[in-house]
Amino acid sequence: MMPLKILCERLKNLNRLMRLKEMLVKEDELSAELTSSRVTSLEEIIENFSEYPPLHDEDVLTKWNELKDRLIVFSLMELEDSHFLCMRSNSELLPQGTLVMRLRSPTQQCGV
Repeated sequence: MMPLKILCERLKNLNRLMRLKEMLVKEDELSAELTSSRVTSLEEIIENFSEYPPLHDEDVLTKWNELKDRLIVFSLMELEDSHFLCMRSNSELLPQGTLVMRLRSPTQQCGV
């Protein structure tokens, strides 16, 4: 049997780790919300730009198309980042055993 002092220290360390995990999950959730907000803003910008046709000047049209393409690429990058942050947050919320079970092949799960 372990001394009470060691058990108390382990419990304190476990509590600290759990609080740290909660803080990291909250940070990831906030980052995902911010990324989603940025994507929404970019989509609104693209829609607003699309409402106003460019001037018929060739240089302006080229710049217009370049800006539109850059905004689309940036929007796709933000969506991808948001997806990865969401995946990271979800994987950290799974119990440790669940993650291990997913990584094992079906034969390993059955003990064969």
